[in-house]
Amino acid sequence: MKINEKTSKVMHAEADGVRFAYRVYGSGGGVPVFKIILVATAPRGGVGVAYIKDVFYNALDKDEDPRLSLFYNDMPIGKEILMRINARSENRVPQTSLKSIKAQIVALVDWSVACVEGFGYLREISHEILVVNGKDDRMFPAENSHILFEHLPNAFLSLYQASGHGVIFLYALRFAREAIAFYKGSQK
Repeated sequence: MKINEKTSKVMHAEADGVRFAYRVYGSGGGVPVFKIILVATAPRGGVGVAYIKDVFYNALDKDEDPRLSLFYNDMPIGKEILMRINARSENRVPQTSLKSIKAQIVALVDWSVACVEGFGYLREISHEILVVNGKDDRMFPAENSHILFEHLPNAFLSLYQASGHGVIFLYALRFAREAIAFYKGSQK
C-alpha cells in the first residue's frame, strides 16, 4: 500500500503528560535529528500573543469552519484545503474538543506574559532552527518570527507571502522541500 496523507498511520508520543499525534512517512528508523523547525509560533511574551483569545473567539463566532479564518485568513484556497483534510477517511486524528481549545487559549494567554529577562533566554538554544511563518498570520504575527530569528543564534528565517497561520498547508510542497533541505544541511 502506498503511504500518503490519507493512509499514513497516526502515531502518538507523550512528553510531560501531553499526548502528541504525528504521522510517519517512509520507512522510519534512522538517526535522530538535532535540528528544530518552528512554524507559525512566537516567543513567550511575543507581539500580539495577548490578543490570541480575541482572534480565537472571533473565528468561533463565524458561521464557517473556524480554521478558515484562523489558518487561511478566509481565503478561498483555505476552503479547498479544508475539504481535502476532511476527505481523509482512515486513521483520522480525533477532532479537537472545545474543552481542549479553551485549555489551549488559557495556556496561550499565560504564554503571552513577557519574561522579565526579555528574549535573552533564546540565546541559550544552540540547535539549528528553521523559523517559518506566513507574513499575514493572524494568531502569531510575523514580527514574532523576526524576534525568534534575531535571538536564536543558529536560526534561519523563512516567511511566505500571502499566507497566514496555515502556511505549511497552503505551501505544503514548497515547505516540504525547504524542510528536507534544512535537515540535510543545505539551508542557506
